Amino acid sequence: MMNEKLASLLETVRRTAVQAGDTAADAVYSAGKVAGELLSVAKLNVRIMERKAAVNAALKEVGEILYATHTGNPSDSEILLAKLQEIDALKAVIHVQNEEISRLHDLKEHLESRITFLLEQIERKDRRMDE
Repeated sequence: MMNEKLASLLETVRRTAVQAGDTAADAVYSAGKVAGELLSVAKLNVRIMERKAAVNAALKEVGEILYATHTGNPSDSEILLAKLQEIDALKAVIHVQNEEISRLHDLKEHLESRITFLLEQIERKDRRMDE
């Protein structure tokens, strides 16, 4: 009878330890995903800054073209149109990248909530094992 109780207790401890290990592995995996998402956001922010610099350079060129026209040195309207289209394209890419950053932030929040939940499960299982 004592051996059965001991065997049952040991089996319960084993199951709890396996579950805690699985939960811990899930938490570590989720933490790794959060780190990856943060790296992706940082890379996107760098690309956005590069494109904003390109927009500013193109706007400067547009301003120079317009000023030249104002001072009596008209430029080819095709050049002006090409610069304006370049600005539009850059701004469209910036918009898409900002949306991706927003999506990644939402995913990060979800993963952080999942990690918190998993850590709480581990703590509960750990407390039960101590009892």
